[in-house]
Amino acid sequence: MGGQRTRSGKPILANDMHLSLRAPSLWYLMALHAEEPALDVVGMTLPGAPFIIAGHNRAVAWGYTNAMVDDADFFIERVDPADSTRYLTPDGSLPFQVHPETLRVRGRDSVTVMHVRWTRHGPVLTPVVSALGGELVALRWAGHDPSRTAHAILALNLATGADDVLRAVQDFDDPHQNVVFADTAGRFGYVMGGRVPLRGVDRRPPPLTPVPGWTGEWDWTGELPFELHPRVLDPPQGYVVTANNRQVAGEIGDLITSDWPAGFRAYRIREMILQGADLDADAVHRMQLDVRDAMAARYRDRAVAAAERAGLPGQARLLAEWDLEAREDSRGAALFLTWFERLRRAAGAALYGGETASAIPRGLAYEILEQRALPWVDEPDARAAYDSLAVAAMLEADSMVAGRAWGELHRVRATHALGTSAALQRLLRLDVGQVPHRGSPHTVNVAPYEGTTIPFTTSYGASQRHVVDMADVDGSGGFILPTGQSGIPFSRHYRDQFERWRHGGLWLIPLDRERARARRVGVLRLEPSAADRN
Repeated sequence: MGGQRTRSGKPILANDMHLSLRAPSLWYLMALHAEEPALDVVGMTLPGAPFIIAGHNRAVAWGYTNAMVDDADFFIERVDPADSTRYLTPDGSLPFQVHPETLRVRGRDSVTVMHVRWTRHGPVLTPVVSALGGELVALRWAGHDPSRTAHAILALNLATGADDVLRAVQDFDDPHQNVVFADTAGRFGYVMGGRVPLRGVDRRPPPLTPVPGWTGEWDWTGELPFELHPRVLDPPQGYVVTANNRQVAGEIGDLITSDWPAGFRAYRIREMILQGADLDADAVHRMQLDVRDAMAARYRDRAVAAAERAGLPGQARLLAEWDLEAREDSRGAALFLTWFERLRRAAGAALYGGETASAIPRGLAYEILEQRALPWVDEPDARAAYDSLAVAAMLEADSMVAGRAWGELHRVRATHALGTSAALQRLLRLDVGQVPHRGSPHTVNVAPYEGTTIPFTTSYGASQRHVVDMADVDGSGGFILPTGQSGIPFSRHYRDQFERWRHGGLWLIPLDRERARARRVGVLRLEPSAADRN
């Protein structure tokens, strides 16, 4: 948010990275202070990382959203029929490169050695795909290449202004990120960081299926120059929004990915910004918590029509009067969102065949709702086929929901890696949550879920929240994690941020060292041993 839209006259940055919700938390809140180089910075890090990954110092704040770059391809490799130690390329056969990977297990004297074959594209994914006979599948991924990302993040920690941020992001390689930033001088903007591979003749990403590796047709030929990456600095509209949506039109957008998510969340954020004025950090934070479903706002009338055709006038009235908020107490949200998921399921059965077929992707479901027709059915039957599925899905949803509210169907849980063990779960309460939750896959306070059947459980969402007004970097906004700082299940800090995260609270972490010391609740001092000092 630029200063022309804020009460303080300085930019406000708000960031919440949508990732899997895990216990312990993926992120660790940290204040980092150093004398040489001079450094005072607070934010999120990963345990063991030597710097803040997203946060703010005294001059600059920065955060990320996933840029959705298609940076991985699966290549089908043909084994040389004359020599199984080689594979085919456009220039003849080449030998597999074999890399031994040693796996050590605590408590065992023996080790396991895996011999991983590599082609010119990357590691061979076997024995998972060994059933392909004379063909194998290799993974080409930008993350396998040497990376300068650690150098870029360190440079962000040391940045003193927007120009430093732009220089730092130039060294971002992987993971690809939309980097939003603001500084105390009043500048703010966005730039996409990360390698964007260029492929083959037309440079675009391949289809969403494995491609031939022996022809060279889809080989990576280079990367998009950084000066062509999407960016904006000090935009006149006074705001920047990134919510995994397409940020640039035309060829550049096509080179980034062929599978952009729908822009419902970005649309809703813009709507709230344009409705507000003289915004402060609290007002911007409330935007992060918004649960108005922009997809439902666009397609609610389809659900109302389906309920009317299904002979459910009470449900049609419920949907028509629904305020479009996916709150825990909303019966309208429960019926609409369940109807949408059952429609995806019914369309999958119609498209793929059989009751056990997978649901269609959400993007295809949006297209069906937009057209009110099934795109794989010839006209004039496409609309009638859609109407039939929509009515059947509404009857099914009404029976499943049975008048309940959204929070009775939709729950949130942060999962532990060992949480699948019932015995450990009972003993240690490893998972955090499994309580009623607001939001949907289409809300700013995002809460997607797997499957199309009640209960809808989400283990994905805001993996952290960060808000700061650049007029007061030491006293505005704050941070929050979805679980807690500690990884020890019996610690009071294992889950003590969960309710605050769920209900929209933040913790203020001062940049000032004396203020931080005054608020400390304990000290853990790590010192090198005498042997290390010598």
